[in-house]
Amino acid sequence: MPCKKTGGAVGKCEGEKRWVFEENPFQPHIYGDYRFKPQCIECGQMGRYQATLPTEDRIAFSDCVPRKEASIYQQEKETERVRKFEEERERRLQEDEEERRREKETWWRNYNEYLQSPAWQSKRGKVLRRDDFICQGCFTNEATEVHHLTYEHYNIEPGSEPLFHLVAICKPCHDNYHAIKKRREEQAMARMA
Repeated sequence: MPCKKTGGAVGKCEGEKRWVFEENPFQPHIYGDYRFKPQCIECGQMGRYQATLPTEDRIAFSDCVPRKEASIYQQEKETERVRKFEEERERRLQEDEEERRREKETWWRNYNEYLQSPAWQSKRGKVLRRDDFICQGCFTNEATEVHHLTYEHYNIEPGSEPLFHLVAICKPCHDNYHAIKKRREEQAMARMA
């Protein structure tokens, strides 16, 4: 029967068990020379000490393992459990990262298709004319591009962004804005790691 250990509750395992012994440090002349505790073979957790072996299990003293050996076994099982947990966590993180990468790739593909559409070309022309073909970043250069101040409406429905979410801008200002934004995102990711 597999171990059903939950939340590290010592002695609550329902898996196959073995018995551990150690010399009784408390009045061995009254309680006997040894004390015993069960150990789950699946997870290594140990239960509470008992003065004697349970008679219903028909366990012989020779079938019991010393406490030191049982502790090493318990540590090995715990190390194995932690390793499996870390492997599963890493696998899930990689799956999540891959999913985010695919979503981002899909978003950019759709966005670039939208930028080729007649709807975008019409909006782009309106924004350039509204801003008199002057870069709204430096107020010096001729504006040749249109920048989204936010993608909030685009993310809801491509093409639904209002014109006040768009600004005419020159290529150097546009490139500079996105370089700064990328640097901030990388710094934020580095802080989270």
